[in-house]
Amino acid sequence: MENIFINFNNNKMINTIIIPGYLKRVEDYNSIIQLLNKYCNVIFFNIFENGFNPNFSLEDYSSILYDKISNLDNIILFGHSFGGRIIFKYCTLYKNNYKLILMDVAGIKYQSLKTIIKIKKYKLLKLFIKDNIKLLYKYSSKEYINLNSQQRKRFNEIINQDFKYNLKNLNNETLIIWGEYDKTTPLKIGKIIYKNIKDSGLVIIPKAKHFPHLENPFYFNIVFENYYHNLEEGVLSKL
Repeated sequence: MENIFINFNNNKMINTIIIPGYLKRVEDYNSIIQLLNKYCNVIFFNIFENGFNPNFSLEDYSSILYDKISNLDNIILFGHSFGGRIIFKYCTLYKNNYKLILMDVAGIKYQSLKTIIKIKKYKLLKLFIKDNIKLLYKYSSKEYINLNSQQRKRFNEIINQDFKYNLKNLNNETLIIWGEYDKTTPLKIGKIIYKNIKDSGLVIIPKAKHFPHLENPFYFNIVFENYYHNLEEGVLSKL
């Protein structure tokens, strides 16, 4: 994959790797990159520049990431949404002591009662309705509908991986940031992660949903400023 990494090098000691949410690009994280420029070098993992690539698994993304950063020091992995899946997979494949920042991440299976009922209804209707395309449009997200058959196969493979039982094996110092009203990855998931990662802290961004850095930038920026400003003193005790 050419141009898979975008580098913002400021000759700093700390290196922050941003791993984006599904189909998100570097411009979606400009405000975070601008803030981080004061404290660290930034490397953006540009995995969705050309959309969703069905040729790459989480293992592949992890391997590419490993080749890029294995010779760097003072690394922080920052994952948002889909990016959390890559971080969880990376940490299961490669031993490391990197600091982690997880913002409204995916990769932990949790279904609300409403979602469970919707899935059961969909499976039941498939038994009686031959027009699966019609059902697909009614019960699937726009993102999923826009995928071709090869992409859907890979996408399903990725989202069906549940890293809940890997969390207790994570010894990384972890800052968890979550939007108070996130419906894409509900706050319940953030609390599960916080409960299971021993060395972790959870910050809930009020009045934010799935994109806290855009929906409540003032509060989000305070959290990030405190984190990077106090890194050497042990940030989790400061929040």
